[in-house]
Amino acid sequence: MKKKTFVFALAIASICMACTGTPGGQEPEPPTPQPGEEVTGEPGEGTGDEEGETTDTVAPPPATDKQEIKIMSFNLRYDTPNDGDHSWDYRKAACVALIADRHPDVFGIQEGLLHQVQYLADNLPDYAWVGVGRGGDRESNEYSALFYDRTRFEVVTSGTFWLSETPDRMSRGWDAALNRIATWAHLRDRGNGREVFALNTHFDHVGTTARQESAKLVAERVLTLSGDTMPAFITGDFNAQPSDPIFGAITAKFPSARTAAPVKDDLGSFNDFGREQGTVIYDYIFSRKARALEFHTVTDSYGVPYASDHYPIEALFELPKE
Repeated sequence: MKKKTFVFALAIASICMACTGTPGGQEPEPPTPQPGEEVTGEPGEGTGDEEGETTDTVAPPPATDKQEIKIMSFNLRYDTPNDGDHSWDYRKAACVALIADRHPDVFGIQEGLLHQVQYLADNLPDYAWVGVGRGGDRESNEYSALFYDRTRFEVVTSGTFWLSETPDRMSRGWDAALNRIATWAHLRDRGNGREVFALNTHFDHVGTTARQESAKLVAERVLTLSGDTMPAFITGDFNAQPSDPIFGAITAKFPSARTAAPVKDDLGSFNDFGREQGTVIYDYIFSRKARALEFHTVTDSYGVPYASDHYPIEALFELPKE
């Protein structure tokens, strides 16, 4: 097990909570927008002042020709007292310690409520983030936020769309049980000007048609937004096993790092706080215009039995030479 940071030790010492546990696995319903509530998507999109995007001036790093990028996907499990000893307050410091230790260049989270997203941002000062809640504004429900190392990258533009027949406005698609979104960012390396594209999402856990159509929509949007030459990465919890035919729409253009990387594992990513024993895979990283070098399922505990009901996954990529 890797050496843990002193931030983790200090944070663990401050955590104290008692709550009653019931089986998890259910997601909260999105709130009903109130009359007059704006539900039009990311505020300040592309201007550098969207929710989570820091406007602090960051000194550019020395010019570099860095050829590698580490991408992570991490379903945090939303904060609910029903999780008992696995509730967010018991494991939030472990999540911070894990991310700080693995230090991805870009990572996407799923199921994060706003206070969970803000906790990560407050305790991971190297990172900034973009995204909105799937209810359509800054406060509503779960985020599929994208975090990026702001000492390396700056945002060129970013956005969020809904996984539905009307993706450019807040909506629920097909036979989905809940609103679902994808948040994306076009990033520029501060050191060498290299640009990359990342999208993070969370597919519906009920609707079969919704997952099929969401895969098509995501693949189409990424191809359009990233263009012909920009390295592009897709992260997310897809609520589907690797053999599911929904992935054909994505893997036709975006190979899975789990299969493409020469160094990899075949561990399950959904642990259900110990109730699943390592065979269920819901979490993926796909790429285009980048070569997968390594893929890892991060099973280290970081001081708690489980940092989440999903293990984070990460992949190291080699970027093409320019």
